Amino acid sequence: MKIRLAFASAVVVASLLAACGGGDGTSNASAPSALDAVGAGTKASRLDADANTDSVDAGGPLVGLADRCLDVPNNDQSSGMRLRLWDCNGSDAQRFTLTSAGDLKTTSGMCVDVWFASPSNGAEVKLYDCHGGSNQKWRWDGKLLRSELSGRCLDVAGANPNNDASIIMWDCHGGANQQWSHGPSRPIGTATWAAELDTPWGFVFLPDGRALVTLKGGSLVLVAAGGGSVGQPLGGVPAVVSSGQGGLLDVAIDPDFATDPWVYISYAEAGTGADAGNAGTAVARGRLFGNALVDVHVIFRQLPKVPGTIHFGSRLVFGTDKTLFVTLGERLLGSPSQDVTGHLGKVVRIARDGSVPPDNPSFGADSRPELWSIGLRNPQGAALHPTTGELWVAEHGPQGGDEINIARAGSNYGWPMKSYGCNYGDPVGDACRIGGGVHAPTYVEPLTTWTPTSIAPSGLAFYTGDLMPEWRGNLFMGSLAGRALWRLVLDNDTVTAREALFTSLGERIRDVRQGPDGALYVLTDSEAGRIVRIGR
Repeated sequence: MKIRLAFASAVVVASLLAACGGGDGTSNASAPSALDAVGAGTKASRLDADANTDSVDAGGPLVGLADRCLDVPNNDQSSGMRLRLWDCNGSDAQRFTLTSAGDLKTTSGMCVDVWFASPSNGAEVKLYDCHGGSNQKWRWDGKLLRSELSGRCLDVAGANPNNDASIIMWDCHGGANQQWSHGPSRPIGTATWAAELDTPWGFVFLPDGRALVTLKGGSLVLVAAGGGSVGQPLGGVPAVVSSGQGGLLDVAIDPDFATDPWVYISYAEAGTGADAGNAGTAVARGRLFGNALVDVHVIFRQLPKVPGTIHFGSRLVFGTDKTLFVTLGERLLGSPSQDVTGHLGKVVRIARDGSVPPDNPSFGADSRPELWSIGLRNPQGAALHPTTGELWVAEHGPQGGDEINIARAGSNYGWPMKSYGCNYGDPVGDACRIGGGVHAPTYVEPLTTWTPTSIAPSGLAFYTGDLMPEWRGNLFMGSLAGRALWRLVLDNDTVTAREALFTSLGERIRDVRQGPDGALYVLTDSEAGRIVRIGR
């Protein structure tokens, strides 16, 4: 199924403030308009109803014969309920979503079903629990809704234009009683899901709908399913260095969490002995049991530990093979990003117990075996591509030069030798680009950059949900100095367009995740931080 990637007309995008990305980017400057020059001219209507579009807008009505709507009588969305034609009234009983899998769903999650999988003319159309059978699969060409079961079309029986007319299956003939269009969907909006979070940094949803949230000061808390209630800090969390950009950072759950509830956290860890006064990023794991982590132990330590309180990274992302990627900053030291005897300015890949996967790339005889890719500055965003399984990362540039990269095995991204940004204090412009800016052929070119000033990129998430199909396949990125959620439209590995959304929130966006309900959730970075739900 093809989904047209169009800019949502429901969201009004404003200009944003950008900043030099020195880690979290706290100084403001002017920036380009929200619709960036990447893929200029791609801004379009919400969804064009033509033969090249086979997506019904999320939560939108299906308008048919006599401008009446497909309707569930009395909004009784239970199995076996018939469908009918009725005056359009905007109720939940008239809102349907055609998913990427071809399911035509109600607001309660029931599916439009050819009753008893009858392939014949006159077969009844009702609601039923979604099971993925061919009698629940539909294709829409902008006018006709065809059943995968028989190729027949959704039809108003007898071309009856009146209220309560029955809906059946019939040979496709393209008459007015088989033509459907989608009405306007509910606008995409925002709502606070959880509040009063003291400088939150990362979060992850659990299978039961609750969310684990890290607070930079060193606490890990649980938010109740459905939001609202924030629990007391969990026990068992290791001590952290909460200074500057250091503290408790990201959180991830084990791919097999449902059967073995390991939780993984990254944090700034203090040095001991000869390293006293130094710090480095560490990763620990423990099992979630009640209100505590138990069996907690460190599985990775960034080496060497160094002085300072900035550029720790760090995001945690599990690969499709259940290995763990960890993004690591270069602690504002620059050159260690190219030193393969250490972990600074790298992406590392480890097994769940901290051991080294045998298929990691080699960077030479003296290189650290955990290394996956090198030449990074301060990557604070990372997400796994839902189709390719590759790791995409967002990293802070210096003065300008924020980047999106695909962190591939054995690759070098050029920092500090190359950047489209400039050294701090240089006049803003193209002439000061570090190493001339262009990375190739020695280093990997970024997929996209932000110049001449930085937006301070943070968490990443690919949107794969059905709630907002016009955004399906897009990459979303928080920004701190830019105080926006960026949306990037992709054509395979190419960024074709991008825009800054929700600048009216006025919030530093630290992280973004897709929730179990298909909405996006963003984490705001302040002493009164929030999780904000974005959806319909």
